[in-house]
Amino acid sequence: MQQKHIMKTKKQIQKKIKETKEKMINSEGGMFTYWLAYHRALEWALIKDKNMKEKQSSFPWGYTKVLTEGENYRVKRVSLNPDSRQSYQSHEYRAESWLILSGKGKITIDDKESDVETAAIVMISIGMKHRIENTSSDEPLVFIETQFGSYIGEDDIIRYEDDYGRHLDNWADCDADLL
Repeated sequence: MQQKHIMKTKKQIQKKIKETKEKMINSEGGMFTYWLAYHRALEWALIKDKNMKEKQSSFPWGYTKVLTEGENYRVKRVSLNPDSRQSYQSHEYRAESWLILSGKGKITIDDKESDVETAAIVMISIGMKHRIENTSSDEPLVFIETQFGSYIGEDDIIRYEDDYGRHLDNWADCDADLL
């Protein structure tokens, strides 16, 4: 039963990626190049090399798995526990994109809240304050996060609010980009 749900979700995501690519082909400017690279990374994350060792990190709100990374990008699978949320934060040198794989939640970007669910795509520009929250009390919120920018180090994080008191330190010393 679980495997069937995962396959349905992958098919939904692949359909959404294809639709978005088709829309972007007809657009102007450099955005198509950006979107094409972004969607290629997502496609790879969905059908990645099974021999690749994933780097998993656990946090009070859930866990992340690094799927792939390079000099100016990192792609992660993020699982947010029921009734949990990440810090309200921003980054000085990187932008992020989120593709919701399963579950429902709420995002806050620059103090504006919106609901999200499977197949939603969220774009977060450099410097924007952002947070994601799992509004379900019984299932995780799972998404693919793509980070990209001139610097993607784990110390590029400014926390404004945090349910776990970490905003008082306002720095990261580990795989804490989503804390």
